[in-house]
Parts: sequence; structure tokens; C-alpha cells
Amino acid sequence: MKAMFNKVLVVRQEEQNENQDGIILSESSKEKFCKGIVKSKGDLVENIKEGDVVWYDKNRASKININGESFDAMDKMNIFVVD
Repeated sequence: MKAMFNKVLVVRQEEQNENQDGIILSESSKEKFCKGIVKSKGDLVENIKEGDVVWYDKNRASKININGESFDAMDKMNIFVVD
């Protein structure tokens, strides 16, 4: 499977109530954004590579199931790369 043009396929990561520094995250911060790993990107997507950890607006993502695997597909403009 390969994303095309300016699209990105992301595998959503399980949400946690606490970040790596031990700070408890509010429910409202998890309502809009999700964390995931880039599985595939289109040829027009720059500055993002497969395997990058990203945050994205889950309300702008489309859910896709391929061979029993679940992905979120979205436009590159809805993604924030985690350094």
C-alpha cells in the first residue's frame, strides 16, 4: 500500500493518560489530536518520512482498514511532526 500525492497514512498509537515526564494529560487535550507513526506518504509530501512520530487532528482523518490493519489517512497539512 502506498499513499499518493499529498496524502499520509498513519498508524494510530494508543493514547495514554500520562506523558513521559509523568504529567497527567487532560481528557480535552486527547479529544482532538492523536499520536501516530507514519506508515506511508505520497510523493508530494516533504519533511515527513515513514516511521516519523506525528500528532494529527483526528477529526480531519479518514479511517481505512486494509487486510485487518487500521490506518488514518489525511492531507499532509493536518500533521505535526514530533522531534
